[in-house]
Amino acid sequence: QNVALPFAHGEKLQLIDMNQSAYFEEALKMRSLLQEFECSRASKPGPVTIVGFPEHIFTQSSGFVTAFFMAIQERYFGSFVQRVLDTPLDIRLHYGHPDVLDKVHFMVRGGVSKASKEINLSEDVFAGFKTTLAGGSVVFREYHHVGKGRPTNLMEINGFFAKLSAGAAAACSTRDVHRFSNGLPTVRLLSYYYSSLAFYLHDVIVLHVTLLIPYLLCTLTLLDLDHDYNSYLSDSLSLVALMPIAIATTSCLPSFFMVYYERGAAAAANFFLGLLVTVSPVYFIFISQTKSHHFSRTVAAGGASYFAPRRNASVLHVHFHELYALFAQSHFWVAFDVAVMLSIAHVWSVSSRLLQATWSTWTLALCFVAAPFLYNPQAFELAQLCDDVRKWREWMRGGGWDAWWEQTRSVSTSGVQTAEHAWNSQFTLALRAFFYGFVASVLRLKAASAESVDIGYVLDERFVAAVCVLPMLLLLLPCLLFDLFATTAQHRTRAAHARLSSRGWRAPGVPVEVRGVARGR
Repeated sequence: QNVALPFAHGEKLQLIDMNQSAYFEEALKMRSLLQEFECSRASKPGPVTIVGFPEHIFTQSSGFVTAFFMAIQERYFGSFVQRVLDTPLDIRLHYGHPDVLDKVHFMVRGGVSKASKEINLSEDVFAGFKTTLAGGSVVFREYHHVGKGRPTNLMEINGFFAKLSAGAAAACSTRDVHRFSNGLPTVRLLSYYYSSLAFYLHDVIVLHVTLLIPYLLCTLTLLDLDHDYNSYLSDSLSLVALMPIAIATTSCLPSFFMVYYERGAAAAANFFLGLLVTVSPVYFIFISQTKSHHFSRTVAAGGASYFAPRRNASVLHVHFHELYALFAQSHFWVAFDVAVMLSIAHVWSVSSRLLQATWSTWTLALCFVAAPFLYNPQAFELAQLCDDVRKWREWMRGGGWDAWWEQTRSVSTSGVQTAEHAWNSQFTLALRAFFYGFVASVLRLKAASAESVDIGYVLDERFVAAVCVLPMLLLLLPCLLFDLFATTAQHRTRAAHARLSSRGWRAPGVPVEVRGVARGR
């Protein structure tokens, strides 16, 4: 972008992505949009250098549930949030294309973006920092818009939010953000915090606190201290139990109020019912964990990398080994840890009301595991499931598992690790190994005690079935049901075709020798 900047004609500049489209009727408004650089100077303290406007997400009509979720999130941020950021907060910056920029203003200040591929991963946002520090102003107008294509399947949406989270974490350590934060008054500084950093940091805090509960319960239970530190008086509607539900609710409410404001109460109620039918809380909880994992990982170890989504309307099935390689470190392993720690706490807990306080944490772990399969096309077809198992075995036997494992062990994707990053990595691994070693040693003593032998919890068939066999049955049951429904539908279609064929009807595309023409309807 910066290299091509001197070759652009005129004094104003508009940057368009490859996944954006324009409309003729919107192009007629460009004259009015350029006039905003002159007319908006009275309402802003400095000269207007960026004019922003919303985008129309045309991939919303592709038919994908995840594409609809993504379009709703983008529309809410691109219209309602930026409207408030512009007036009255006056903290609306540059969040990417297709804003119109003052070319002369940015050419003498180093360009429209930053070129470092790691620390400036979200390169577009630095144009807003740069122009604000130079005394420029940013305005937002909603009478003009362009089309925008966003990812449609869960895998690309997850990569997109991972890139945004890592870019936001990397931007926190830049000089631009440091100077920008030091030069803002208190109101604008808090507005900037809640509109950028807090969007990811709050997910980190809430999810880390929620996922810390199973580890604490497991430790207290193994040390026989759970009755001293936990009265077990909390019910199923306590604050801790409802924390994951609060995450999903706060993610759904903005889009609900947006539809209510634009289309009325009836359309908002229909929209909310659609969110419940499509199990949208599972999606929002899964994406929250994605943002939390990549933001905290980039802050601790660095290594932010770019994710290039294809943004094509793909209906292809993603195999299980690809899902595992993509989500194991951020979701699957976390869910497994939570399930194991909660199982240990339930086995040796002195209270029978523990499930009332931990049911939401179980639900959280289930969302981490179920979302990739729930929003993966053809995931519950029995034939496709068998093919996934076969390709997963090939992957484990030398088809790329070792290379993936070495990649997950590397802390920084850039290949450059400082002494601080190396120390943090080794300290975290040592602490984790110490904790798991403590749990294993105490678990062995617990299992050998007289109370455990008398109760029969350790090798009880019901406990093994609940922990190991039950998840497999829950996965196979939808596959069998979907396969049964598909087989029944195929039989009904063939029977209908046979009845119509007996009356002289032929399916389109089938060559039939015409011997005569029948009269009548």
